[in-house]
Amino acid sequence: VAKALSEGRKLEPDHRDVVTIFFSDIVGFTTLCSELTPMKVSDMLDRLYQKFDFLSDHHDVFKLETIGDAYMAVTNLIKNQTNHVRHIAHFAIDALKAANETLVDIDDPSKGFVNIRVGFHVGPVVANMVGSRNPKYTLFGDTVNISARMESSSFVNRIQCSHAAAMMLMEQDPHAILRPRGVINVKGKGEMFTYWLNEVESSKEEEEEEGPDTQFFPMGEFRSVSLPGMRYPSLDDLQVSSLVKSLSFRSLEMPISRHESPIHRKRFIDPKALIRGLSRKLSNLMDD
Repeated sequence: VAKALSEGRKLEPDHRDVVTIFFSDIVGFTTLCSELTPMKVSDMLDRLYQKFDFLSDHHDVFKLETIGDAYMAVTNLIKNQTNHVRHIAHFAIDALKAANETLVDIDDPSKGFVNIRVGFHVGPVVANMVGSRNPKYTLFGDTVNISARMESSSFVNRIQCSHAAAMMLMEQDPHAILRPRGVINVKGKGEMFTYWLNEVESSKEEEEEEGPDTQFFPMGEFRSVSLPGMRYPSLDDLQVSSLVKSLSFRSLEMPISRHESPIHRKRFIDPKALIRGLSRKLSNLMDD
């Protein structure tokens, strides 16, 4: 790109069948800007992005741009990378840790550390250089929009990814820790099934924010869910975990967004099948 620009050549749009796009932003950035001087804000961003830039180089991730508090990076774009989702996943984990170790105000530690939201998605894009004066190398396509939505619908200090990204990550890194978040309503996209990266159990904050009606089904755990037209007895006095373990599951198709391809994985359980199985078990207990 730099060579073409220096020679005054116009770059042709480059189509890539699949890339992984990372987005992050700082939680409460608007409030921080109202409380800190512009010099303090720029210093905070500079310290944070220097860490991100180092990590992007370490994980072989291409930094595309920063816009205010948003950081955008991509893999499998400027060169072929077989494990492009794994690169982004490892980068995301380290970037989150780096942010949580970055002081908001280096002269006033009482203001705490930077908190971010992170999201990533995989899919096709077109890369092109736009403009002639201060030209900008940027990406186009629905993959960019969904990646941004994965970040904006994530929670503080959490890493959210799409179903498609999770499936590819499992292939590229079988040891990756992925926990289903469930079906969420993504602005402009409708319902999508998403996952949390590098998490094992739900947090108290998550339960409070998502509420009792969220379709969330981590392995080995069950939370009662309100479904239209269906009622279930109280689970307070029942050993639900033992019921879950007693159920025999086969490979089931995970509910997915219409934007993603269906993939069968034994590692995950269909939430509706889980509820049906538990309902039968509970009915039998009540009859007894």
